[in-house]
Amino acid sequence: MPLFIALHNIHSVQRVIDMVRVVKAFKNIVSTLIITKAVGAAAQSGIPEAFKIAFKESLKIIYLQDLND
Repeated sequence: MPLFIALHNIHSVQRVIDMVRVVKAFKNIVSTLIITKAVGAAAQSGIPEAFKIAFKESLKIIYLQDLND
């Protein structure tokens, strides 16, 4: 059964990167990280950095503008 982790309304770049590292550590349990409503620095630098780490580690990340999407 796949496990999805959702990170909503995030403002901090470091929290986004830390969450990607947690998903990387539990790669065999967590199938996808979903990030919604990233604002400010998290949206400008955190999301691109998260996708870079995910690409290197073969992780799945979904980024959405808000929960309604």
